[in-house]
Amino acid sequence: MNILLLNDSYEPIIDGVSLVVKNYAYWLNKLNSTASVVAPDIPGYTEQNSKIKVYRYKSMKIPRRPPYRIGVPIMEIPLVKRLTNENFDLLHSHCPFATGTLASLMHERRGIPHITTFHSKYKEDFQQVLKNKTLTDIALKLALQHYNKADYVWVPNESTGETLRTYGYKGPLEVWPNGTDMKIPSALEYKNYREQGIKQSGSKEGVLTLLFVGQHIWEKNTRLIIDALILLKNRDVPFYMIFAGKGFARVEMEKLVVKNNLSQYVKFMGHIDDRETLKGLYAASDIFLFPSIYDNAPLVLREAAAFSVPSIVAKGSNSSKDIADGIGGFHTVPEKQALAQLIKDLEQNRKRIKTVGKGAQHTVYASWKTIIPKVKDRYAEIIDEYKKKKL
Repeated sequence: MNILLLNDSYEPIIDGVSLVVKNYAYWLNKLNSTASVVAPDIPGYTEQNSKIKVYRYKSMKIPRRPPYRIGVPIMEIPLVKRLTNENFDLLHSHCPFATGTLASLMHERRGIPHITTFHSKYKEDFQQVLKNKTLTDIALKLALQHYNKADYVWVPNESTGETLRTYGYKGPLEVWPNGTDMKIPSALEYKNYREQGIKQSGSKEGVLTLLFVGQHIWEKNTRLIIDALILLKNRDVPFYMIFAGKGFARVEMEKLVVKNNLSQYVKFMGHIDDRETLKGLYAASDIFLFPSIYDNAPLVLREAAAFSVPSIVAKGSNSSKDIADGIGGFHTVPEKQALAQLIKDLEQNRKRIKTVGKGAQHTVYASWKTIIPKVKDRYAEIIDEYKKKKL
């Protein structure tokens, strides 16, 4: 099979969706298929994996949404011709915008199947960037057209499909879960990663260590985390908080930490490209804080689970649907008092943290190595079904 994966972000931009695309491409190629990627160019960046062919289109920065970029690949005639002339068997887009439009165009011109995966809550993104209800509604309708045009629409879990339904999509859906590229470490590997993470983050053995990995944006309830930390400090609950990532809210987050005299308890690590460094942070942590209502099926929950770190997620959120409360993680009402109280209770019951952490490893963790072979089989079925329809 010759597969083309398309997304509006890819290396060196690291987020959940770009990691999905990277792992699809990596594992499909490893399984003797050919998988290429279409993504925006990044000035000064050189491709790191020579085994994955990447078609880049011209792009520019998106105001207030660093590090994301925008471009119009359908207007780059040489690129469109080059892609159209390739012998692709199937298109799989992961974003409805620039690359999604290109996938729809190629689908029409080549008559090959087009799968698209709905990953993100675009309505919230539109609201944050456009600041206008009418413009948000228009943008949402344009995005919806993309999903209506595709042959197959995939979602990472049932609750994400329900979100897409609220946008107005009425067609069929297939659930294809996300995985992680992080392996469950051996006892010795875990020990080494933990020592590394403690050294890099400045945390200490015995002190409850909390971790957040992701974009530093308000939509992910990062303010709620800081508000809960303020309460913990006022109640003399010992903790150490690590934030890893970047985003438009980071400066304000840091100001909140300083204003509330939390600097000695909180470390901002910035964006971490190196996966080995990130593994160290997971190993050094006791609890992963992710009370986001914005996210659908975040990979970071599976990454934390690989290291037996249980996550605290917002009750009723899409992120919570794959985590059984008290078994593979903890659910909380997304309110500062509730979050602070849960952390306080867990700080006083470390055994429960360990037990639920092991539960996360058994029930939340999933490897791309086990997921992608099934994806490949489904691709083959779809390609075969499509050929039969054309006869």
